[in-house]
Amino acid sequence: MERETCFGDCPAYSVQVYSDGTVIYVGKVNVKEIGEKRFKISQETIQAVIKEFQRINYFSLKDRYDVDETGMSVTDQPTTTTSICLGGKRKRVVDYYFAPKELVQLEDRIDSLLGLYQFLGPL
Repeated sequence: MERETCFGDCPAYSVQVYSDGTVIYVGKVNVKEIGEKRFKISQETIQAVIKEFQRINYFSLKDRYDVDETGMSVTDQPTTTTSICLGGKRKRVVDYYFAPKELVQLEDRIDSLLGLYQFLGPL
């Protein structure tokens, strides 16, 4: 997952999770911890993250959410990109604007399950 900045104080960071439990966090701006942090999570936590992707039927989502139902777009929104490789299938979803609430909840659950709040804030 990668969260990008907006014109304000939006936190920017990325996180990668590997099947062996390795997590690589890279804080960029507007976060408490700048730079790379590596740590391990349990297989149970990995499975919990996978279940969150499955719960929202992630592979059925659109690849991009950046306009509303009328075709209107906006500027200055933070962008969050999630991706997963599971069972030989890959999927990447860009959330800029008007994403389904389940996708936004997934993004927040990833932060929570991985314990990223310790790196994110308060500044």
